[in-house]
Amino acid sequence: MICGVVLCGGLAAEEVRCPAVVEVAKPSLSKPQVGWTAVVAARRSELANVTVYDGPVEENASLAPDGERKAGRTVEELWKLNPANPRGYWLQCHYAATALTLVRALPKGATVCTVTADPAMTLEGRAVIESAICR
Repeated sequence: MICGVVLCGGLAAEEVRCPAVVEVAKPSLSKPQVGWTAVVAARRSELANVTVYDGPVEENASLAPDGERKAGRTVEELWKLNPANPRGYWLQCHYAATALTLVRALPKGATVCTVTADPAMTLEGRAVIESAICR
């Protein structure tokens, strides 16, 4: 399953995109390991997964896509959103080889989410996400 998101709202809705790549640096151990020294190299992490939530992420109300379609070599997943939802919607962008995620509330009036991925290429066992956008 491809997990990604593009949200589209009314004409005035702001577009929100998951960054394709983030630079991750300075992770640390929560508890030192006796006799060991933690060494971490800064690294680039690619977008690996996207989740759409009904309400704040902390409430864990993730939404399943409403549909999927093939478009040439890519696959698109679609989430239909109710612009009148009083809870709002949140987008969480997950990155490869890190526990780091980026979370953001989507603009009021968002009506659809779409993720475009290439199933011929994989990252951490999932299709490589080419775009994850919200409007």
